[in-house]
Amino acid sequence: MTALLSSAPNSVPSSSIKIHPSHGWTEDFLHPSKSRKTPTLRLEGKELQTFTGEEHRREFIDRCFSLPTLSSLEVSRNGKVTLYFFEKTKLSETLRELGTAMRQTAPVAPLAKGEEVLGLIGNKPWQIYRVGSHLSFWRIDEINEDQFRCFHPLIKEPHFRDLILDEITTLAGVELTRKDRQGIVLTKDLHYKVTSLCLLETLETAIAKGLHTLPEENALRNSHEALVNAHFAVSPISDYLFPPARFLNALFLPFLNFHHGKKAYHELKRGVFSLNALHTVMGSLGFVTLHFFGDALMGWCSHHWPKLSTRLLLKRQREFLSRFRRYPRSVWIGMKGGQKEVRLVDVQPGELIVLREGEIVPGDGVVHSGEGFIEESWITGHKDEVAKTSGDAVFASSIVVRGELKMTLRAIGPDTVAAQLAEWYKQAFERRDPSVAAKEFAESTAFPNFIVLLAGIFRGGVHMGKAAAHADYHTGPVIAAEMANAGTMMQCAGVGAMISTPAILPHLGYADCFIIDDSSADWQANTSTPQTIGEQLRKLGVKEIVLVSHRPSEKISALAKQIGADVHFGRQTTSDKIELIRQRQLFGNKVVYMGDAESGAPLVEAADVSIVVSNGAALPQADVILLQPDLEKAVLLKTAGTRNMGNDRTNINTSLVFNFTCTVGALFFSLPILGVAALTNLGIFINYRRAAQSLR
Repeated sequence: MTALLSSAPNSVPSSSIKIHPSHGWTEDFLHPSKSRKTPTLRLEGKELQTFTGEEHRREFIDRCFSLPTLSSLEVSRNGKVTLYFFEKTKLSETLRELGTAMRQTAPVAPLAKGEEVLGLIGNKPWQIYRVGSHLSFWRIDEINEDQFRCFHPLIKEPHFRDLILDEITTLAGVELTRKDRQGIVLTKDLHYKVTSLCLLETLETAIAKGLHTLPEENALRNSHEALVNAHFAVSPISDYLFPPARFLNALFLPFLNFHHGKKAYHELKRGVFSLNALHTVMGSLGFVTLHFFGDALMGWCSHHWPKLSTRLLLKRQREFLSRFRRYPRSVWIGMKGGQKEVRLVDVQPGELIVLREGEIVPGDGVVHSGEGFIEESWITGHKDEVAKTSGDAVFASSIVVRGELKMTLRAIGPDTVAAQLAEWYKQAFERRDPSVAAKEFAESTAFPNFIVLLAGIFRGGVHMGKAAAHADYHTGPVIAAEMANAGTMMQCAGVGAMISTPAILPHLGYADCFIIDDSSADWQANTSTPQTIGEQLRKLGVKEIVLVSHRPSEKISALAKQIGADVHFGRQTTSDKIELIRQRQLFGNKVVYMGDAESGAPLVEAADVSIVVSNGAALPQADVILLQPDLEKAVLLKTAGTRNMGNDRTNINTSLVFNFTCTVGALFFSLPILGVAALTNLGIFINYRRAAQSLR
């Protein structure tokens, strides 16, 4: 069937387009077939590429969706267009309406960020759907009563995928089930009545954020990754199937080694033989052996292990932050004579909100009436459910465990305490600082490995030398340290101890003097064991526990005994306390100061590690922030630091065992480089798996 679609003047040029209707059309509304397929029209023609091109595509979309029976529009890579219509649509009427639409100017259809999204899609296929009164690139299918499947053309792009998954964590009543080629599958809690339109609003927000924060294209990083993958893909062909392909591997080597060589040059000028120098030498030997598969395999693995660990880290961090970010999109407000469900964005501060059992609190506020119990440990640090009655504060993202409350809303969105905590934790996680011990250990192996390389060459040639020196002491310990540090931060956060950066964990491990200031903080010294705080800290290697205060000594003696302090000093000014810290540091002690954020600011700067109690206002600047003045957290934090040191030793020892085995095997048992690669990566895998457990 052929139809002439003539355009309006000064718009899309007229063209002759072939139209192919599919099965599913009907002219009989009285006896519709239950097995009928979705009615579609497939449009073909050379001029369609003009219709769907950058200059005219928006007008073409508006004209097509001026047909009220059109449900979606799909444009393929070759410019063919498929129109999908709602069921019970007449073919004759549709063709007549389509012809009319192409001859008239149509109103602009509400398509959020349409041109920006189409610009990023480029020449890839795309599809637009009608969702209520709006158009969207999102396809949202209800698989069953409690599951959605969502797809967007940009969902496979890492930048947009991460933002989409982040935004989903804010929607109360929805959990990510899985990701597949057809998009993401979400499971909804029927208690919250999450609709397709509510979900679409959340997903569109993620796309808008992604368009606003598009990262700059890093051509150098992308080209390096492409070279690593190409070198790995070609190397088995050149080594075992088609030797002339070695020319390609030899061509890749200079580019792959360039960034190592550049750094090595500057380090050698300073008299340092580093891992960069070793990698440069090992890469250069590829020109001698003209065998590339072993080198390419090791390079590919060392490039992709950090990417794998980063993906796992981001996933766990997203799950952790979701407890602070989650809130319902609709709430019940109290009215004269009853209650009414409204969208949260339409609620103003000061209105009365009804909170029922099992619901997530949508914002910060104060209990107006009613009684209930709320779980808020991630906000306030309280271990148990907290009873709430009239006048008590309630925080966004906390959960009503029992009872029913009426709350006067004070703040929503970014103004809530939960949102501020989420942003604080996000910045803390971004301060990724791999263990200094792991880095130093890896760098210390560079020159010994170079000696092993020379010994192997002397003993059995270049092949043996490369196999013996191809151990990887860096990847396993470093990625394991990053994951273990993040896991420790999340575990401490779960009990109300906020660690600002993983770099502080080794300092906590080495700390041997705790100075506790009770000038402002009302410390709770009760413990869950018969031992005092001091006794528990001494078992962890702390040499001295000091209690200081501006109050007289006789006023703090009871607290000093309860804590188990070695010594206590009264009537101490800020200058006296700073002098006390510096005296301990002069004798080689690592000092931890525990006090109040407001009165202890100068002391925070003087101590090696500062632990302060949040005063409920803006979060203070310190290494660790406690949500409650609980001295038992000192034991928890010291334990975390000690465990961090133990993790580093375990990771280093694991790497040492596997890599040393590779070196001995290559030198004395002629273990080939592929065997070295297998054993080395087995050690990395064991470190990775062990560290991944700490993130659960």
